[in-house]
This record gives sequence, structure tokens and C-alpha cells, in this order.
Amino acid sequence: MHNALSIANLYSLHSWLGITAIVVFGLQWVGGLIGFLVPQTPQIARSKLLPIHVTFGSFLYLLMIGVCISGITEKNFFSKTYSVLNARELIGNLIGVVW
Repeated sequence: MHNALSIANLYSLHSWLGITAIVVFGLQWVGGLIGFLVPQTPQIARSKLLPIHVTFGSFLYLLMIGVCISGITEKNFFSKTYSVLNARELIGNLIGVVW
């Protein structure tokens, strides 16, 4: 989409937050898989990994909310009707305020 509209890639906070969220999700997934699903993982390692896993999971959840809000805001700013504040832009702003 960006290439068709001649918009640069990786220029906004939304794109960098999105990449960060994908990387953290991948690390969270691999860490959870190895730490909790593999039966050879010692119980002491699991008990030390659990608070880290929960903390990063909470961080990831909040990061995903930030990615969504920044994406909605970016989409609104690209709209030609943003200054008029039509229904789409109003809903986008309300989502940002509610979250």
C-alpha cells in the first residue's frame, strides 16, 4: 500500500512499534515454548521464567494497544477529510481516548 502511494516505509512510530511488537511476540512465543512445553525443562527454570514471561506478556499487550492506536491515528491523518472530522475520524479518535 505504501509503495503504491509513494509513502516511505519504516518512517513512523507506528511502524517501529509494530516491528518491536512482532520481535517481542516471537521471543515470548519461543521462550514460552521452550520454557513451559518442553518436558525436559527443570522446574526451577520454569519458576524463574514465569515472572519474566508474565511481565513481557503484559508489556506486549500494552505495546499492541499502542500499535493499534498509533495505526488508527496515522490512518486518520492520511485521510483527506480529517480536518472535517467525519464519522470514521471521530470513531478513530474515540478509540484512542477510550483505550
